[in-house]
Formats: sequence, C-alpha cells, structure tokens
Amino acid sequence: MAVTRLLRIKETKGSNKASHLKKNLFYICRDEKCGNGLWIGGNAGRTPEMIYRTMVENKKFWGKEDGSQAFHYMLSFPPDCGIDEATAFQVAEEFCRELLGDDYYYAFAVHNDKAHMHVHITFDSVSKTDGLKFHSPKGDWENRIQPITDRICEKYHLPTLEYDEDRRGRNYGEWKRPKQMEKGEYYSWTDIIRDDINEAIEHSDNYDAFLDYLRNDGYTVTRNGKFLSLLPEGAGRAFRTGRLGDGYAKEEIIQRIADNGKQPEIEIRYKTYGNRQEMREVIYAKIIRCPGWKMTPFQRNFWKRWNNTYFIRKPERMTKEQRVRNKQDILENRKLSDAIRYMVDYDIGDESDLEKRKLPV
Repeated sequence: MAVTRLLRIKETKGSNKASHLKKNLFYICRDEKCGNGLWIGGNAGRTPEMIYRTMVENKKFWGKEDGSQAFHYMLSFPPDCGIDEATAFQVAEEFCRELLGDDYYYAFAVHNDKAHMHVHITFDSVSKTDGLKFHSPKGDWENRIQPITDRICEKYHLPTLEYDEDRRGRNYGEWKRPKQMEKGEYYSWTDIIRDDINEAIEHSDNYDAFLDYLRNDGYTVTRNGKFLSLLPEGAGRAFRTGRLGDGYAKEEIIQRIADNGKQPEIEIRYKTYGNRQEMREVIYAKIIRCPGWKMTPFQRNFWKRWNNTYFIRKPERMTKEQRVRNKQDILENRKLSDAIRYMVDYDIGDESDLEKRKLPV
C-alpha cells in the first residue's frame, strides 16, 4: 500500500521564522529528484524561491507570521504498483485541489529518484482568501483526508493510501507527533542523531571529515557500506541513518555535503531543546515574588544541565562523560524542567529540603 505521512512545519527560532519552510521547499524541489523541475506543480510558483516568497508574503499580508508555517504531506507508492511520474503528478494535483481548493497556496514535487515513486506536498498554513490558519482537528485523517486519497487512488487503479502514524523525523520539519511532543518537550535518540548529523554536515567538506566529526562527538560507525549505521555514546543500539527520514540515507548525506555553500541564502540553524521562554517565566515570577532571590548551588546544577541542552553542543569542548550526560539530559529535558519548577515553587534549596518534602512511608 502507498503511505501518507503528515508533517507540521513549525516556526523557527531566530530572525527568520520561516527558515524551516525555506529549507523544506529547496529540498523537495531539488533538480535531481524531480526531473530538473519538470514534476513541480501547484499554485504558488514553479521554483523554490518563488514558492517561498509567495507563502511568506501571504503571511505578512494577513499578519500571521508566527506559529506553524506550513504543512507537509507525502504520498508514497510501492515500486510494483505501475505508477509513472505523470500519474503521480495528477494524483497530487487532484488531492490538493480537493483538500485545499483555492484557499491555500500549495506546491508539490514528484520524486523519481528512488524505486518507490513519491510526492511531497507543502502548503501554506495561512489561507490566501480569508487569512485563517489551516485547521486539522482530531479525526481529520479518518473523516476527510483518507476518503480523498482513497477516492483518487481508486480512480487511477492504485492501492489506497495508509497513514503511517508513527513515522517521525525528516530534516526540514517535524513529523506529526502526539500532543506533548508537538510542544517540543519530549525527545528521542533519533531526534538527537538527526541534529548531530546536520551539525556534522555543516562542518565538513567531504564524507571522511563528516565521519571524523561524528567520531569526535562520541559516535561509533558500526556500518559504512551501502548503508551507514551509527552508535552514539550512551545509546543501547546503533541506528541506520536511512531510517531517520528523508535526507539521512548515506547517499543523501554525501550529496548534502557536496551541496554545502551552494545555497548560502538558506539559513542553517541547529535545533534547540526545551521551552526556554517557559523556564524564563518560572525564574522571573520567583524573582518578582521574592526580590533578591538567587538560585542555590543545588538548584543551579539542575538549571545548568537543562540550559546546556538548549544551546548548540560543542563536542570538541566536551569530555566523553560530558557528551553522554548532555545527550541523556536532552532525552530527559522535560523531567529537568519539571524538577526546576518544583524546586523553585517549593524552595527546595538542597537535598535536605528535598528529603523533608517526601511523605512518610
């Protein structure tokens, strides 16, 4: 069966809130993936520059530049279903027209660089007709999207689409996740590995330098043939990079390294972890209630651990033990922030205060 994957392209922290959207569009419109632009369609333009500019200007017009920037759907067909580029193009066009009508700017690109034909669809989060944000309520897949995809697939004698609900990861957005993960508060090893790979690519001018950068960051290369598998310090198993999402297979990594510097207009920002604004509000609220309040060394230790997960990691400045702790703290980022909030709210200044809060057995 073909697969539909649903992603939300979120706001980027920094001066360009649509940076993730820009990188997404430049990726899906790469010449080698879509027949030198032949299989790019939609109502927002035919080049990534034009599509990006159209969507950004639409947000500015309606004053909706914050929050979710766009949505990214992917239709993937099995190799033996007999679909060609023209049919996949038509399926994507009809899907967009039925789901979005003339209310949203959208672009799609048929990728024919793999054995399975697949289509990337990216559409603006803001309506071009009334400025309203696109809304996908609970049950939207079953009630609206699946009937559309099934009807179009049946029309072209293709297998109906199946929603791959658990698939996460891709380098230019985030896969649709449970509500608590959409808040950016829970992370997995795949999140960390993707971000470390992104960082290593940007610091490398060839594949060997890329592997050396990861080794310096505590990774062990367990396989480096047709596939690349990496074992990070502190993880219980190795991960095949090709299973981390689009852009992470070995040949894709090599191509991304080769493309370094060719598109300087695309801002590269490494992912940060945790809700920094939330933590600032916790501390500021305490200072307002208790003028002159300062963190105790016990509290500061937790704050430092949480804060270190927020900024770009510097593997060359870390010991092996620090790297392992840093990544473990990323996985437990929500627990650390909860601990800080608890200690601040209840004046837990040291371990003895913590013991006093424990209930008797």
